Amino acid sequence: MTKAEILAALDALPPYRRFQALRIATGEALRVWREYRLDGVPLDYRDGVVGELHTVDDTLPARAVEDIDAMLGGTFPDPGIAQGYLEPITAMHDGDLDFPGTVELAYYAIYNLHRLIAKAVTQTVLDREPTTSAEHMIFEQVCKAVDATDAWVTEWWTRVWDAWASTPDLAYTPRLSEAAFDALAAGDLAGAMGALDDDVLRAIVMALSGKLPEAVTTAAAALGATLTAELRRWLEAHLFDLAPEAIAVEPSRRYVVIRSTHCAGWNLVANQREPIKHVKDGSLYRLVRFQHHGSIFWTAGERVDAQGGWATFIEGRIDDVDQEWIWSYAEIMGPRS
Repeated sequence: MTKAEILAALDALPPYRRFQALRIATGEALRVWREYRLDGVPLDYRDGVVGELHTVDDTLPARAVEDIDAMLGGTFPDPGIAQGYLEPITAMHDGDLDFPGTVELAYYAIYNLHRLIAKAVTQTVLDREPTTSAEHMIFEQVCKAVDATDAWVTEWWTRVWDAWASTPDLAYTPRLSEAAFDALAAGDLAGAMGALDDDVLRAIVMALSGKLPEAVTTAAAALGATLTAELRRWLEAHLFDLAPEAIAVEPSRRYVVIRSTHCAGWNLVANQREPIKHVKDGSLYRLVRFQHHGSIFWTAGERVDAQGGWATFIEGRIDDVDQEWIWSYAEIMGPRS
């Protein structure tokens, strides 16, 4: 592949994947910086405003890269990194601090990637947006810092894919069997009962079938609790709160079920499938819940592509007057396992 073809392939990836690829590239920028500072002699400069003497923090680029790794793993940025860059970046802009050309580019590449990812993490919204000019700039800064050839770009792209290939597949064990999911998605509660081996799920489906006394007894046994009068009253009022992550119930109105990459709903009032629109491709579901005292239900899971999970999502849906679903969502850096 040529450099242009590789960049086109990079642009087609979701943001989290592009950030991972750029992180691997900035490893080269960090190497350039470390080689420059091998002598360990303190690097001092004076700012042009008050003439105060400053010493360059040699550890800042490495700590920024470590923080990039942490953010790609799902944490929020370390505010001390951005604070540490304030003075040296200002001094570089003002001409009070100069590095050799390639070193300056390496320094900026790490700084710019850290700032870009920190912005994405703190906004907690990550969608399939086009590649930004900032990402292209960071890549070019690394390329110029290491005097990269097309062969280097190809080798970097190979390392990127090797890193993804070594990542284990993200998976959740479904609480619903395929047969149970299909039955519930079709409103076949009796068929679902025959396919369930989870007593809490069995109690939920019993209650949906109008068999609340039997459901309460089954739930108490599943919990290993003695069915006192007080516990019976509580379970009669709160049984659906015990629903495992695979099913959520809005009492007397509807339920929603998930299984791996599938999400389906059933309208108990109309006795028909609930239209759930805008289900995104590449979603691995792990949780569904109804909001108390409302029609909003939430799902959570991971966006998954050919390389595995790349972002955690939390989505809310509510039916409006047209009985359609309005969605809101947030996608957060790094899949949560």
